[in-house]
Amino acid sequence: MIHKMLHQGMKIYQQVDLPGGLDLAFSVDCRLTAKSESDSLFAAGAVFLEYLDSDDSVLGETRIYMATRGCDWQNSPTLHLIRAGDSSNLHNYRFNLRNELENLPGVDPQQIKVIRVGLLGFVLDNC
Repeated sequence: MIHKMLHQGMKIYQQVDLPGGLDLAFSVDCRLTAKSESDSLFAAGAVFLEYLDSDDSVLGETRIYMATRGCDWQNSPTLHLIRAGDSSNLHNYRFNLRNELENLPGVDPQQIKVIRVGLLGFVLDNC
């Protein structure tokens, strides 16, 4: 699915049911870059995993990302940010979903029934 966010960016993702639980390995090879044409905007690119309940409500999210100066994203009990090492090289990121959820204390793993895995392109006016 492709989702256009109002005045912010775009997500493309695949949604996957988790009938067998959270003992799954996630792995992605990626090179992330971000560029803004203006100092009053920040831009970011990310690979994301959203953790959803049975009603498709987002409980939490993990983002592997690269962003320009001014990015105001911060870790929280429901958002874990993994900053990409650089934008020049391909990097491999891998983790077990159950272990990753230890970084999201605001998410009850027993409520997770679905994950969304996708790409995020984001620009925000930070003036």
